[in-house]
Order: sequence, then C-alpha cells, then structure tokens
Amino acid sequence: MSRDPSSSAVLIGVISSSRSLDQDEGGLAVKTSLEKAGIPVVERVEVGEEPQDIRRFIVAAQDRRDVQALVLVGGTGLASMDHSYETVKDFVDKDFPGFGDSLRSLIASQFRTKTYWVRAVAGAVGVLPVFCVPGDPAICNAAAGQLIAPELAAILQQLHRERPAEEEIQKKVPLETDAPVALDEEEEPPEAASEEGAEEEALPEGWQKRLAELGGSLDLDAHPRLPDWLEGLSAAREVLETSQERGTVTLPQGEYVALGFPDLRGPRSRVLLLGQRSPRDEILALHRWPQQTGICAPRVGGAVPHRGRMGRTAEEVTGVDYPEDGRLFALAGGLVYVLQGATVVSWDGKASQSLGTEASALASLLLRWSQH
Repeated sequence: MSRDPSSSAVLIGVISSSRSLDQDEGGLAVKTSLEKAGIPVVERVEVGEEPQDIRRFIVAAQDRRDVQALVLVGGTGLASMDHSYETVKDFVDKDFPGFGDSLRSLIASQFRTKTYWVRAVAGAVGVLPVFCVPGDPAICNAAAGQLIAPELAAILQQLHRERPAEEEIQKKVPLETDAPVALDEEEEPPEAASEEGAEEEALPEGWQKRLAELGGSLDLDAHPRLPDWLEGLSAAREVLETSQERGTVTLPQGEYVALGFPDLRGPRSRVLLLGQRSPRDEILALHRWPQQTGICAPRVGGAVPHRGRMGRTAEEVTGVDYPEDGRLFALAGGLVYVLQGATVVSWDGKASQSLGTEASALASLLLRWSQH
C-alpha cells in the first residue's frame, strides 16, 4: 500500500514542565493555524520533557500511518529542564537551516529584543519533517500559519522524491575511434602490464566494495570499545566479543566501530559496523551487500539502506506493505523485522513469526550475521 504524502496529517507534541495539555495555548494555536490553512491535525498530545522522551516520541511518530509531519511545541527555553531544541537539532538527519531565522524575522516587530534568544529548529528524520517551536501562542501562530503551512506540501514532495532509475542517470560512454594509438617507446602495451600492477588496480570486493560505495574509510590502528548503548544487552555483547579484529570506520554519517569475523583484512570476512553514539544505535552487516541488512531502530538515516518509514520499506523489501502498526527494527535480505510492543516479529510479505524480546532478537541476528 503506497502512501500519498498529501493525504496524511500533522501530529502535535506539547512539551512543558509547568502546563498540562488543558492549559496548553501554544499547541492549540498551531492546531488552529494549520487547520485554517487546510492541513488536518491528527491529535495534540503531551510529551515528556527529557531528551529520551522526545526521541521516543519522534520515533513512534515515524511509524504511524496517519502522520506525515510533526510539530513539537515548548521546551526551547534557556532553563536547565528545556531540552527540545538540542534534542531535535541533534536528532534530525537533514536540517532546515532557515527555519529559526525566518521565524525570528517574523516576530521581530512584536517581541523586539527578546527575538534574538527565541530558539526554534526544524529538519527531517528520514522522510518525516519535524518542527520545534517555543510555546508562546503568538510565536506558534506565526510558525504554523506563515512558515509550516505554506511550505509543508513542497517539503513532503522533496522528502518523498524517488531516486531516478539507474539507467536514466548513467553517463553516455564516448564511442571508440578506429584511429591507431601511438605508444611511447618506453611505454608497455596494455597486455604487457605486470600481474602485480593489475592486482593494485583491482576493484574492491565483498564488504570492502560496500564500504567504498558508502564513501567510507577504515582505520585499523584504532581498537575502539563497544558502544555504550549495548550495555545491558549481554547476549548481543557476547556475540560481538567473538570478533578477532576491530577498527574504526568513518562514513559521511559519522564514525562506527568495525568488527571483523574473523578479521578486517580479507574481502570475504564478515564485517559488522556499530554506530558509536546514542541515539544512533545502528548496525550494518557490510558483508551481506547488496542485500539490505541491518538494525534500523530506533531512528532512520545513517548507513542502513532503507527509505525511512516501515510501511514503505516493507513494501520495497517484501513487495507487500506491513499490515499492522509497529516500529521498523531490522532488515535482513527478504525479511523485515518489526518491533511490536516488547516483541520482535519477522515479516516476509505473507506471514509473521515471533523472535521474542528485542534483546534476544538482536542477539539472534548478530549471531547469524557473524557466522554467515
């Protein structure tokens, strides 16, 4: 089931340490402005003020079929309990750099000197636009009515834009001419090139090919520790500790711990990449390329090759959209793994099968990937 970006609506999350939802004026102003512009609002809900609460709310919104954009209201102040600005800024995969400046320009005449410390941020987590604004009703009204509403359709269109077919973007190869090519007296013809030189020019294979295509580099001099987010997942750590060589891989998205089974030398080794910093708790099985294989929870983006929303990804991998709600957990070849409550299930496009808890499912996948 394909989704039409224009047919879904906005979810509003209200973050406040001092006001309940009944007392919320900012979120109500956002709702009123959006609906006045013809953009439906799914609901307006309370969100905890801690960073982990905000991240969980964004992740949950990604897997809701009725949500196409998210507006977070409040928690952008300068007090020690205000975390929403920093959390959203660090969490988005692509930022909308002009959002905060545009909002400050809109409210400058009304708020005067206060304007320069009004903090607002926006960006996309996967294909989900996320806007974070202060809780003042006047600011919310300006942000929703004059910035979000006029541009939301264009933003969604850009985020859901498909990559052109490969054959459409291939460059034309110049035709060969029949003209003879003169060789320097000291230059050897191609067939006389040494086997050693041919080996040096050989293209990478296996996991090394995948790493090259991702634009990554490997540092074997480093011996990083396992990421902190694996604390408490003893079964998964036991599997990972069996690797015989570690290194650091740098990708455009950031740094990853590289684990080699048995090593990081041969192109046919089994190699897992682990995101080093929470919330990017992401694992990519490089050696299973070109299969789409990796842990996708709890966020999207990064190196795992998927589109960002479970229904769309399930349809790409299995040919059938996943029929229920749930959180995208992992991809493995022709299977999609979904976190439903506290249980992970696998989906092949026809039937689902339980793999147990998140910890046990993770350990099982890691064991399989490190051995095959």
